[in-house]
Amino acid sequence: MTALDLCSGGMESLQTARATLESVGWAPWEEGPASILASNAIAFSVDATNPAHTVDNALFMAVSILGNSELGANQPAFVLSDIRLALVGVEEGKPYCAFAGPDWLVHTALRNGANDGLQAKTELVTLMLGEHGNAMFAMSLVDVDAFVEVLSKAEAEDTDRKDMGPHLRELLAPANIQVVPKSLNAAEEVQQ
Repeated sequence: MTALDLCSGGMESLQTARATLESVGWAPWEEGPASILASNAIAFSVDATNPAHTVDNALFMAVSILGNSELGANQPAFVLSDIRLALVGVEEGKPYCAFAGPDWLVHTALRNGANDGLQAKTELVTLMLGEHGNAMFAMSLVDVDAFVEVLSKAEAEDTDRKDMGPHLRELLAPANIQVVPKSLNAAEEVQQ
């Protein structure tokens, strides 16, 4: 079973999910889920006209999700090679997965059954929405170098901002995927 399969099929418990991931080579990632969620938030909200707001808002959203929500304090993160994975909301009954990694991650997801039903593309990002099994997928391919360049130009005009470019290269992954299991209640409502 791949991590995408685990995330697509829903997770019965955090203990089972952890054991499944570790059995196929994933290791706990001590840095936790914050940077993964921040990378996803940036990737899914890239605004070339206001890149500083994109970054500021994404960092705020990542902290808010983890600190000011109904989530427990210990949302786990895992790493396999250069792919990072956050399991969010499993114990709270609202599970979703956030992946961040190299661009081949999105291509691998597409080869393994995730479809790219809807697609939008700009100079900086390609967004895809689709589904696989019993889950909805949001996938993003970001041109990190181009985004950092746009951000650096904007920061040069705003002397009150810090230079986020070098930090952004470490934070923002070229490929970001969010997987959310379809709600059984939503499926039942559609059938009625």
